[in-house]
Order: sequence, then structure tokens, then C-alpha cells
Amino acid sequence: MNLIPLLQKFWANVEKDDNARIAGQTPTPGVTSVLDVPYLDDGTWQHTLDVYYPENADQALPVIIDIHGGGWMYGTTKINRHYDMYRASLGYTVFSINYRLVPDATVGDQITDCMAALGWIAAHLGDYPCDARNVYLSGDSAGGYLAAHTAVVNTSAELQAVYGVQPSGLTIRAVGLVSPVPFLEPKDPTDLYYRQIRGADYKNSAYYGLVNFDRIITMGKMPPTFLVTSHGDIVAHRATQKTYRVLKENGIPAQIVDWKKANNGKQLLHVFSVTNPEFPESVKTIDLMLAFFQKHAEK
Repeated sequence: MNLIPLLQKFWANVEKDDNARIAGQTPTPGVTSVLDVPYLDDGTWQHTLDVYYPENADQALPVIIDIHGGGWMYGTTKINRHYDMYRASLGYTVFSINYRLVPDATVGDQITDCMAALGWIAAHLGDYPCDARNVYLSGDSAGGYLAAHTAVVNTSAELQAVYGVQPSGLTIRAVGLVSPVPFLEPKDPTDLYYRQIRGADYKNSAYYGLVNFDRIITMGKMPPTFLVTSHGDIVAHRATQKTYRVLKENGIPAQIVDWKKANNGKQLLHVFSVTNPEFPESVKTIDLMLAFFQKHAEK
């Protein structure tokens, strides 16, 4: 069943909401923004990234590579811009990457894009204030899927062969996942959505059977991982909790923050710390993520 036209209408409405949110937010001051940098020289706008770092940075800074969400079908780096600028203002160089979207690509193509971006970043760390020893990877929602899977692919020769990619050259010290959905073959009705993401020819693809995080985690070396969710996260609360269990069962250092409600008594929704980094709960969540990164830094 082809649900793509209906789903595209849904994501068009999400885009309207995101545009209204972004228009009402104030960018973090004191941050240099370098936008729309190609990481593949093919003229495809999705093969671009943005870079943020503190103005007048006079030393090498730890690096965060961020992958935006949007259900694998929607989104650009723009929807994470305020989040990434805020984190950059705290003393990081942040690379925020675009990737091709469904239905013009499959999730396998998106992992290929993410690996290409990592490779470009590895080759260009010297162009920006970057500490090559301390690189971290983050992603939210569908971007959390891509971050989790890319982190494993980055350390797995077997999976690199599956996706036809080269090693990036980066050592990722830790990963931060906000409301991730790292399981694309669930045994429930949501599979109707996910089969659109896996692609019509999924059963003949090189990555057939490898779209669930618990299937691939032992195929590489997953870095220490920080997870964020909330009881109001109806999209990914269960998936985030499952991801945490899979990490712990496989001996991966992991920490989870699971908010019940905001201090004002309201529910904190899906990827709240990304969409609204100005919330007090978001500030605390981001501080905890960065503290987790620093805990696993190379000194």
C-alpha cells in the first residue's frame, strides 16, 4: 500500500507548524553560522551541511555532528538551527547535516548520506575550530535512528560493505539520542508507515534484516549513549526505553533522561529539547547531554 501522498500532506502541515515556531524564536547571539556547505559535489541540496561555532573562537572545540528528524520524509537543518546554535554557544563546533528524503531515497540511502557527511567532516575539521580528538554524534526522532545506526556503521567493516561506504576516519566518543526510533521492523501497526521508509524493494536490498538497532548493535562498537524522552512523547517514548534496554543488555554505557512533566505541570512533547531549547527543562536536558559527552572525552 502506497501511503506516500497522504503522509506528504501530513508532513506539509508539520512544516507549517515548524516555520511558525522558528519565526517566533530568537537565535542565540554570538554564534558564527556557515550555511549550505556541500559535503558531496553533486549539486543536490540535501548533500549540504551547516556549521556553527562561537564567534571569535580562539581554540579547538569539541565537535557535535547533528542529524535532524522528520520521519525520514521531511525536514532540513533549519528545523534544528536554534538547538544547534544554542549548543554551539556553550563551547562546541556543531555540524548539522541534511540528507535525502523518502520517497526520493530509502533509509539505506540516508545512512549512506550520513556516512558521506562524516567523511567530509573528518577531512575538513582543520577548516573550523575543531578538536579532532573529541567528536560526538547526536540525532532526534528519525535523526536518532540515523545517528544510532550510523554510529555502528562507522565502526563496522561488515556494515560499511553492506552500505557501500568508506570508513569516515572519525572516532565518535559518545552519542546523544533525543526521542530516537531505531527499530524499522516493529511487530505492530506502525509497520505500515515504516515499510514506506524501508523502500519498495527492501527485501532485495543489501540491508534487508538490518533495520532494527538490536540486530546490528553487535556488528560494530556502539559508543556510550545518552538518551532523552518524556512521558508526553507519544511518538518515541517506548522506542527510547527499548533502545536504553538494548544498550544496557549489550554492555554499552548509557544514561536516560525521562521527563514526566514540565515544572508548570504540562506534558513535554516529542523532541521538546530540540524544538524548544529555551524551555528550562530543555536547558537542563542539554546540560546533562553535554556533561555525558565530557565524561567520555579524551583528555
